[in-house]
Amino acid sequence: MGYTLPIMKTVARNFLAVIVSILSFAFAVGVVVALDSLLSFNLFSLMWWGFIPVGAFAVGCLAASGYYLGAVKLNVKPTRFAAVSLFVLVALVQVALYYAQYAMTTTTDGHAVREFISFPRFVSWTLSHSRYGLIVNGYRPGGADGGWEMGWVGYAVALVQFLGLLAAGWVVYFVLSDKPYCEACSRYLKSTMKLQLPFAGDMNTVTELRKLDAPSQVYFDAIDQLPAGGEAGLELELSTCPQCSREALQERPMLAKAGKLEYQGDAYRTLWSAGDSCAPHLVRLQSTMM
Repeated sequence: MGYTLPIMKTVARNFLAVIVSILSFAFAVGVVVALDSLLSFNLFSLMWWGFIPVGAFAVGCLAASGYYLGAVKLNVKPTRFAAVSLFVLVALVQVALYYAQYAMTTTTDGHAVREFISFPRFVSWTLSHSRYGLIVNGYRPGGADGGWEMGWVGYAVALVQFLGLLAAGWVVYFVLSDKPYCEACSRYLKSTMKLQLPFAGDMNTVTELRKLDAPSQVYFDAIDQLPAGGEAGLELELSTCPQCSREALQERPMLAKAGKLEYQGDAYRTLWSAGDSCAPHLVRLQSTMM
């Protein structure tokens, strides 16, 4: 009986997270359909430089945002099953958009197209006869009628858009997975403090720093002694479990590019406090920056 209640709570949370995800899925599809119907603007088909599916990525992020919000509010831990579910969800956006177009398209005499043609055949015809145009400084090389008919290239464009949707799902899942999660309390930690510390150095400096026991007094002293500069940086974010007060310190290295510090996402790490609070150390580091 002791294990039954936690399992039931976990199942209930996951179920509610799925419900929120479905709502955001429907909202994303509705936004695209509404923009296309009211303004003749197809957000999903928007491509940057002709091959980067920024529209599909934006729609995918919108559809996946419901899962992120639901998981955070309900404290649902990101798992492999959740990742697969999220990818399936965003992938189905493309099918739903095609079907919405299929359901709404009519012939010149007002009859629904679905009365004469199957959905798969409609999608095939639409992709091969789709038109994509370019706008260069206000000039349309493809003409004012919508651009060039794509032919078989339309299928390649659809595949690129599909990958854009998957990329959006991956980004949302990565951001969620990066949030510290207390296994003992089944809770996401709350961010309590964040600071960026610029210094003179590179990733080798960060590598040397990571040889120290962290988080510890020696670790924070080494950060305090980093040479002043702006070639690199270290973002430290302290989060606390709202139930047991356990702390996690997220360490995000940064490097200067074109005069601006940029995150090095492949070098993030999360440090869990084993005893004393990290907050006083961060307050001390923050005071030295002023």
